[in-house]
Amino acid sequence: MGKGVLRIQVVAAEGAILIEGAVISLMDESGETLFNITTDRTGHAPDVALNAPDIALTEDPFATQRRYSVYSVRVAAAGYRTITYNGIMIFDDTTSLLVVEMHPNLQRFGGTEEFVDVGGHALDSPEMPEPQQSAPMPRVLANVVIPNFIRVHLGRPAVAAPVVRVPFIDYIKNVTYTKHRTTRNALSIKDCITCPL
Repeated sequence: MGKGVLRIQVVAAEGAILIEGAVISLMDESGETLFNITTDRTGHAPDVALNAPDIALTEDPFATQRRYSVYSVRVAAAGYRTITYNGIMIFDDTTSLLVVEMHPNLQRFGGTEEFVDVGGHALDSPEMPEPQQSAPMPRVLANVVIPNFIRVHLGRPAVAAPVVRVPFIDYIKNVTYTKHRTTRNALSIKDCITCPL
């Protein structure tokens, strides 16, 4: 049996508000509560180490047992609807990130609780892709499309490193801030913002 880490941040207003004092309950598949933790002023909760099947299973293409453990996370904060994530996957020797987006508890929007089912993993039912006959023709869009999320490689280009999915606006804010702090060159900052677009 291995261990994986779950890192949680609780936010609202698409990350503009960091929620302090949110109470987080982590439960196993049977519904038993394993941990109760609270977020700090940055909206982060302490990292939690959770049991997960050994990493060797993820490397075995013929393994028949599930390669990850499944947990549920319930988050409650004053003034916000309680939200429960079911199906959080934890892999051995891996840090899983969960950014919880809370919504105000306003009666006009209905209930006071939300449920999110994360769903299964591609490892559960691997399918071999069909070979393509020819490469697809490149296409040029008529208008600029700004993505909601972007995949970011957390390392140098030639080095193996984790790839995470982050909100595009957060990526632009962080890169722009870093460029401004290190160079203070207006042209460099402009290039940094317009290049990904």
